[in-house]
Amino acid sequence: MFAKRELIVQNLLTVLTSITQRNIEPNGSSLINKIRQVASTLLNCAPDRKGPVAQKAEEPLSKFVDILMRLERAAPTINPQHAHNLHFDHFGQLSGMLPPPLLEDEEQELRNWADLKEQQIRFLQGGGFVSM
Repeated sequence: MFAKRELIVQNLLTVLTSITQRNIEPNGSSLINKIRQVASTLLNCAPDRKGPVAQKAEEPLSKFVDILMRLERAAPTINPQHAHNLHFDHFGQLSGMLPPPLLEDEEQELRNWADLKEQQIRFLQGGGFVSM
């Protein structure tokens, strides 16, 4: 049973980490539920038990939490050593964290849009296509 679970976890992580976030986002809501289902199996390891199974589950759990937070528009600020403090409530929502600021890639995208707007304004002030 553990071998099957570990194989599913590793396969899902491989798929999720090999696809860019931009390509994941269109199907983000359906993926979020699937990620939660798989990640919740890692939470069955008791936090007070620090055997090899519990320690082995912390790293993939942290990766799943990072992916979930990116998809849900929250910055990944969870330390893997504290990942056992997180849990899914009865609605399937990840709890145990505060909403942090925007992701770095979202901030960069906002900067890019602002730069584009500035370029458009300069282009129009310079006469637009008429001046070409």
